[in-house]
Amino acid sequence: MHSTQVFQGLLLGLAGTVLASHVCAQPRLTCPVAAQLFYQAFGYRPVMGNAVFEVREATCADMSTEGKAGKAVLALETQIVRTEGAVPLTSAWDPFTNSYVPVGSKFKIFVEARYTVWYAGWEIDSFHLKGGQRVP
Repeated sequence: MHSTQVFQGLLLGLAGTVLASHVCAQPRLTCPVAAQLFYQAFGYRPVMGNAVFEVREATCADMSTEGKAGKAVLALETQIVRTEGAVPLTSAWDPFTNSYVPVGSKFKIFVEARYTVWYAGWEIDSFHLKGGQRVP
């Protein structure tokens, strides 16, 4: 009976070591990884109102991880590339000032994205618009 308990203890210890090494082997959540996962999930052309924005560059304004969860605030350099719907093609709705702006207008948009690490690596869970503004 005692040898069975020792064997079970060894198996539990081995399982713990394998799990610990697997967690340690997970890649860190970095800004390029966070941005790439955002693009894969939500596209390079997010739509707000009737405006189709092209993301030209993404940088991290803030990033944190705790255990298997991560959060990144991404600063997206964007430009309105076209409109959707019945609005004339020369102007698009600016969701931040509630007015029309010309197609081609540039914006800096901030989004907070949440991530979880799984066996295959980091995955994006969700994102929320935190704000933005038109830039010259």
